[in-house]
Amino acid sequence: PAIPLVEMLDVSANNVLLETDRRINIGGMRQWSLWVHQDFQEFDHGWRLTSNHSTHRTLENVRQSCQTTSNDLFFGGYCSLAGNKVHNTIHEIPPGKLIKIKVRMHLFDKWIGEQLYLKVNDQVVWTYSHSHCSKIFSEFCNDLNVCGDERYGDELSHTLEVVLPHTGITELKMEFGSTLKGDPCVASWGFDDVMVFVI
Repeated sequence: PAIPLVEMLDVSANNVLLETDRRINIGGMRQWSLWVHQDFQEFDHGWRLTSNHSTHRTLENVRQSCQTTSNDLFFGGYCSLAGNKVHNTIHEIPPGKLIKIKVRMHLFDKWIGEQLYLKVNDQVVWTYSHSHCSKIFSEFCNDLNVCGDERYGDELSHTLEVVLPHTGITELKMEFGSTLKGDPCVASWGFDDVMVFVI
């Protein structure tokens, strides 16, 4: 459920209203309500991995952090996902007009134009193509490497943000995947901070 932030708002002007469904209305305009936030510090988010070999693993097997000093865990990562698909269903979506999904995507190592995608309720709603180096001669690429093969730069925290019409659904079936083929230790991906907002 959404967490009301009334304590942080100036309600002295009588233009802030906390509605009965725990959403905030400011000056007659309903505001985005954060309904779900999954930061992968816990095990109970329900994400499942379907590998290229049709096996299923749980979240515990694919959570990682890039640096030994970091406590920020995410789903997937170096040597983890590649051509795999990851899926989950978010339940009890409240009624509204729009749904916003926001996620931080991480791309590791030797990408050469492959794509990441997000499907919601079996429809592709977002794609992103990535190359580890866009220069003609890769020797001139000096991208930051934080995970995996030191020869290739990584892209961390690429923002995925989509806004969809709310069609009265109460569940969001989400699936992340990529067009990567082959060894996940050559190129892979991960994600963090899955957030679902409703307005």
